[in-house]
Amino acid sequence: MRTSRRIFLGAGYLAGFVAVVVAMGLWEYRQLWSGLQLRPNLLVLMPLAAFWLFRFAYPQVATASLGLLLAALAGLALSLFSAAESRPVARWAVAVGGAVWLGYLPGFLLLLYVAGHGSGAELVLLILGVSVLGDTAAYLAGSAFGRRPFFPRISPSKTWEGAVAGWLLPTVAVGLLLPVVLPATPIG
Repeated sequence: MRTSRRIFLGAGYLAGFVAVVVAMGLWEYRQLWSGLQLRPNLLVLMPLAAFWLFRFAYPQVATASLGLLLAALAGLALSLFSAAESRPVARWAVAVGGAVWLGYLPGFLLLLYVAGHGSGAELVLLILGVSVLGDTAAYLAGSAFGRRPFFPRISPSKTWEGAVAGWLLPTVAVGLLLPVVLPATPIG
């Protein structure tokens, strides 16, 4: 039995876990935009992100691309029926951007797991681990040393010092741990 099968219960359980994490991220993404009085439409954000996420989980489903197109166009059509003062096209664009960021990109976790050739689970654990490490480092460094605001209109408590720590520590961790996770992968 491959290592990845022993670590996780299987691709279906991992897909469910990633879907829950993505849904939480989408909700937070929507809340962040409320600081700019521009909330992405949930009817666009959630289904489009789900299509992109599960396109990687189930690559054999040929209709995924058609579903993506229909979800994006249906979302635009629904947005156009909103009142002009609610900035419907901007809300649609923010929703599509969030769906790409939080649906398409995490879908690669599922793709890594499925096509990991024996190290898929380790890659997923590494990616999730350094993400948590980065968020924790950003919070701790920002709380202890943060003086200069990063994006005060969106999130007033974020600082440049926290952002640098949130970028630097995961970068170093990946540099140290990737050769352990993928020892036979040539660099270059």
